[in-house]
Amino acid sequence: ASTDLATVSLLQTGAVVRALVPRDGSGGDSWSEPDFDDSAWHGGTTGVGYDVGVGFEDEISLDLIDAMRNVHPGVYLRIPFGGANATDFQNLSLHMKYDDGFVAYLNGVRIARRNAPDIPVWDSQALGSHADQRALVFEDIDITSHSNLLSSTGNVLAIHGLNLGVGSSDFLIVPEI
Repeated sequence: ASTDLATVSLLQTGAVVRALVPRDGSGGDSWSEPDFDDSAWHGGTTGVGYDVGVGFEDEISLDLIDAMRNVHPGVYLRIPFGGANATDFQNLSLHMKYDDGFVAYLNGVRIARRNAPDIPVWDSQALGSHADQRALVFEDIDITSHSNLLSSTGNVLAIHGLNLGVGSSDFLIVPEI
């Protein structure tokens, strides 16, 4: 039997994404659940964000400057990806480019956060900044302990992207698994 381990990408940059910049808390927390109906949300592909001349242009394919800048510090993202069996993976990593913070959910369960409050709400903002140079490099986050959340029939990575403030000159979320 071969013991060679291959790196398999379950979700890559350029994946289909649905995005909502919430205007109030009426949506509750169900938006991160796998069966949530996001058909009315903005569609596009990752990365998601906006930039006022700081060098993120090449990373962004879904531009949210009109919805976010000077309006709202956060966005809900839903990124579906194919079925996968936890038993097929020895390790599972979430790779994130972000400015300034996020909370990530796999099939409705929180798996990671950076610069984010313990209990984020619809109008939360990042608790600190993430330098632009660092935001352009994937941070590897070990989510192996959450691999049991993977479904063989299909998965949803949901991300609450957080900016440091509504007036921020830039915002970026680029996830990979």
